[in-house]
Amino acid sequence: MKEMKVLGKLLVGMALVVAGCIGSSPAWGAYNFEFFNTPNMQPFAITNSGEIVGGISVNGENKGFISDSHGVISNYLVAPNSVQTWAEGINKDTVVGFSIVDSGYQGFFYDRKTAAYTTYDAPVANVTGTTIESINDHGDFSGHFMLSTDDLNHGFYVKNGVFTEMNASDARGTYSTDLDKLTNKYDMSGHYMDGDLTRAFIYLSDGTKFNLTLPAGSTEMELERMNEFLQAVGYLDVNGRGNTAFYLDGPNGVPTLLFAPGAYLYSYGEGINDQGVITGSVYDEALGYIGFVGTPYTPVPEPSTLLLTGAGIAGLGLLGRRRRGNVR
Repeated sequence: MKEMKVLGKLLVGMALVVAGCIGSSPAWGAYNFEFFNTPNMQPFAITNSGEIVGGISVNGENKGFISDSHGVISNYLVAPNSVQTWAEGINKDTVVGFSIVDSGYQGFFYDRKTAAYTTYDAPVANVTGTTIESINDHGDFSGHFMLSTDDLNHGFYVKNGVFTEMNASDARGTYSTDLDKLTNKYDMSGHYMDGDLTRAFIYLSDGTKFNLTLPAGSTEMELERMNEFLQAVGYLDVNGRGNTAFYLDGPNGVPTLLFAPGAYLYSYGEGINDQGVITGSVYDEALGYIGFVGTPYTPVPEPSTLLLTGAGIAGLGLLGRRRRGNVR
């Protein structure tokens, strides 16, 4: 019976600790932003370790880049024979993206160990351009290609070396599609054109499809990268103000704006990792593109929360001492 009473008191003490922790949990929709000092920098993806890839204009030439989470660039990327290079996705071994060459758009892989480039064109007839948007930890990748026969983007992914075309659709048929993210679990996110308007989608690996609903006051939504927990970022048109960055807490969530409408001429949510850290850019007419990282804000616990947590920990310590005292 003594053991049961002690166990009950221990559980009460643990409940006090848990209650204190819940009181200080992060609040989604609030972020600490760090804006980068390097001008004309557009981040597109961020890893769990904080590495960022994107595009940057240097002396009028657009290059890909790899940087840390503070925007400090460690490597510039210039694909062979390219006029412009854009880095779109990254894993431990490889950076992917696209370059503009004489013949149009061309996908590329950059081997981080050997610094070697490999070009990639979608293996279908009449291709005029290919873009690789993401690569997961298994080496599978996604993107889109364009055909000369219809001038539309067609989404695709490659899993275990097998190429599959994947186009989003609604009740009226299939439209121009960009497949922006293929996760480790093979869930997919992206956007497509419904007439002249951009719409967003999330397709799960079990076959479930979500064509996302526009929030009130918005006319377009472009969904970009998504993490393993189906949290995503992108940008939408809010009351005719143009591109405004947002965060989405899953397929059934409601978009949360990262910045107030009108705070910047344009803002773009581009990448999100599994810790919920967001990267993207804002646009200023005078300064051009400014890259940023947004870290979920954890509020400082209220004094009452700290007292509650402390009481729980103290209770555990006291019960522990009593229990040790009874063991002879």
